[in-house]
Formats: sequence, structure tokens, C-alpha cells
Amino acid sequence: MRIVLGIIGSVMTLIVLATAAVVFFVDPNQWREPISDALSEQTGRPVAIDGSLNWQFFPRLGIDVGAVRIGSGAGFGDRPLLSAQGLSLGLEVMPLLTGEIALEALRIDTPQINLIRRADGQTNWQALGPQSANARSTEQASSTPPTWMAGFSLGGINLSNGEITLDDALNDQRLRAEQVNITLSALRLGQPSKLQAEARWVTAQQTQQAELRATITPNKNRSLAIRDTQLRLDDVAVDQLDADLKLTAQGLRVEPLSARFFDGDYQGDIQLITADAAMPARFDESLTGVAIGPLLAALTDIESLTGRGNVSLSGQINLAGADTALASLNGRGRLSIRDGAIDGVNIARTLRAAAARLEGRQPPAAAGPAQTDFTTLSASVVITNGIARTDDLALDSPLLRLRGRGQTNLDTQTLDLALEVNWVDTLEGQDGKALEALQGITIPARMTGRWSDPSIEIDVAEAIRQNQSEQLRERINQEVDSLRERLEGLFD
Repeated sequence: MRIVLGIIGSVMTLIVLATAAVVFFVDPNQWREPISDALSEQTGRPVAIDGSLNWQFFPRLGIDVGAVRIGSGAGFGDRPLLSAQGLSLGLEVMPLLTGEIALEALRIDTPQINLIRRADGQTNWQALGPQSANARSTEQASSTPPTWMAGFSLGGINLSNGEITLDDALNDQRLRAEQVNITLSALRLGQPSKLQAEARWVTAQQTQQAELRATITPNKNRSLAIRDTQLRLDDVAVDQLDADLKLTAQGLRVEPLSARFFDGDYQGDIQLITADAAMPARFDESLTGVAIGPLLAALTDIESLTGRGNVSLSGQINLAGADTALASLNGRGRLSIRDGAIDGVNIARTLRAAAARLEGRQPPAAAGPAQTDFTTLSASVVITNGIARTDDLALDSPLLRLRGRGQTNLDTQTLDLALEVNWVDTLEGQDGKALEALQGITIPARMTGRWSDPSIEIDVAEAIRQNQSEQLRERINQEVDSLRERLEGLFD
């Protein structure tokens, strides 16, 4: 037993002495250029290690790296794609004796990520990765991690004071996440890890505080399970978000994907095709029982439609390329809302005004909110290059029935709808008698303009003329039928 212990002790002593010799007699800075060249080959971008490299010794063998930069590539100026003021990573010595690789927490100080999209649609993050065909094919062919990964662990990730910017010249948009702080607990295959992140989200219109909490589990089949996620963006909350992220030969798939937000339930399946230069994202999503107003406000900064309903959408959108993202959207969708309102347009008020003008009276003064209440609103849409078209728009309320067809441009947020309005009830007061004459008549209308300020034109006079012509035709047909009966009676 003493001999065995002596051998083990001797081996450990040799390891410690060898490690100490490396630390004290080998200058890691001589490896800066070879490391930079290797990273450049792997990323396809120029990599520079501007800071010094410093060893750390027992009980961890580690290295501290100074400032690091990964360039954006030709045609994107001098701003790097990625930079950091410092990196630190340690390797625990003792687990090496049992064949395990136990890294300590990775520390990243003041990282900056600059995402740039030029006016021609080219981005500085495209084609990021090994540039040789052999490297790419080898990477895609591997469906399982190497065997050494089974004994691999990372003590965590601590990222502090980061910043992420997106300069999109194609869409004339600039977004920034600042004061980014991320903490990830110990990471090991098949074991859950706690993730916490916070940041300030800055746009031209507002600044919002974002917080994220989640449990993530890396698995052996190149997948990542995300559970119990909570996301806060000021007053917007996403809860119960669960997702499975899977690496595929073409890119990334998120399925199943579920969450709860705006009082509704979300189900989705998203595939990101990173192998394609246009980076298309294919999706199949549904929302059930969602509050439409807050959802629309969060997506478009416009709250012109309220109610509670169901939304389904499937299709594809390109995240890169010469077109804006929404202009590349193609797919199909279905919308069904109940007990809501369209803000900015009061169809009943417009009918009252038109009826008053027909009688030669001054239109009544506007009263009540500029909105059209409804009990149900539904439509199916086909989206082609960002233009959503519907042929079965239907709105029902206690006062009127509306049917329509037309299109809306999702990129410019404009609409053009041809409508048919049927008045089904009378109103009390002076306007009630005038509107009573419109019952049973189909009134043509048109809604145009921007989502935030739509306008509607109603041609009541044309509706009455058409109705009078129809009544005249019916009267003539009745007289012809009566005359035919009398003529036939002459021969009986």
C-alpha cells in the first residue's frame, strides 16, 4: 500500500513540478500570434489579442487574457464584431487525474458586440465560422459531441458590463442593449444550470429594463433544454417559457416552444437556416386567448385594435439579404377576436354624418370615443412579400355587419380595404329615423391610410341609389308577372 501511495504521490509531484515549470519558465505571450491566427481561421475574421497573457497556478491552472478583438471583415469599417477588455479561464488540476476536464468559471469583462447591416443587406455576422469546405462539412456531419465531453464541465460564466448594438442601414434602425450582465452557474452535460441576465434595452423611442431568469440543460444530442423561463421588459412579462434548441445540419431548430404572455398561451416551432445567406426563419405559431391590444402595442408601438382572441401564423421570413425582414415575409394566418374595438374609426358616427347630409342637415357633433366596437372580428390572410391580403374580413356588432376584402402592407403599416356595411339596428334620437331608412341596404365603404391613423369613406348615396334601382326592378318584374297572368287568362 505504501508503494502505491508513493507512486501516486510521485506522479502528483511530477505533475505539479511540470506545471510550475511551464508557469515560471514559459512566457504565454509568445503564443499570442499563433492563437490569433488559429482563431482567425476558425471564425473567418481577423482576430487580435492586444492585451498580455498571464498564467495562474495551483489549485487552478489558468490564464488571464487582456483586450481581444474579432474584426467585422472587409466593407464594414473599423468597428469590431466582438471585443472584450479581458478574459479569464482556469482549469482545475486534480480532476485531470481521473480523466475529467473541469474548467472554472469563464470571466468576460466589458464585452462589446457590434452587429452591422449595410444598405445592400450584407451583414458582418454572415459566414462566421470555418472558411474551408472540409471544416464546414466536418462540423455539419458530426451529430454527437466527442467522447471527452462526457467528462467536461464549466464552472460557469460571468459576463459583466457588456454592450450589444445593431446598426441596420437597410431599415434605418439602431438598437442597443447596454449594461448587460450575465451569470450562468456550473455547466455540465445532462445537468441543469441557472441563468440570470439583465440589461437596458435602448431604442430611438424609449429605454427599457430587461431581466431574464431560466434553467438550461445541455444534452448529448446537441440540444439545449430551456425551462421555467421568466422574461421582463418593463411592464411586458413572458412566463412559463419552455423550449428545446437543437443544432441541425442547416442551422438551429426551436421545438417544442411554449410560453404565456399577454394573458394568452403561445405554441411555436421555429427553424433558423444559417446555411443560407439570407438566413431564412421558418415558423409555425399560434396564440390562444391573447390580449390583442398590448400584443399589438409591443410589436408595432400601435394600439389601434383591442379585444381578446386567437392568432395563428405559419411561413418564412428572411433575417438577412437586400430586403427588409417584413418585406420578405411569406405565409398564411388566421385572426379571430371577440369583444373588442377598432380605435381611430367610428363607422356608426360616419353613417350618421352621411345620413344627415342626405337629408340636408348639418352632421351631428362628434360624441363618444372615435372607435368601432364589435362582438366578433375575424379574417384569414395570405402574405406575399410582406403584403397580407384577405378576402373574408368579417366584423359583427349589435349595430352593423361589416364584410370586406383588401390588403395591408406589413412593412409600411398601411392598408386598403373595400368594405360592405349593413345596418341592422336603429338609434334613438334625431338620427334614428334617418338610419332606419338604411336598414337592409348594403353600404359600400373604403378604409385606407396608416394603421395609426386610418380613414374611412362611406357612400350612402350610392347605396340608396342602388337600393332604389333594385326596388324599381322588383316593381317592374311584379307588373310583368301580373300582365303575363292576365294574358294567360285570356286563353283559359
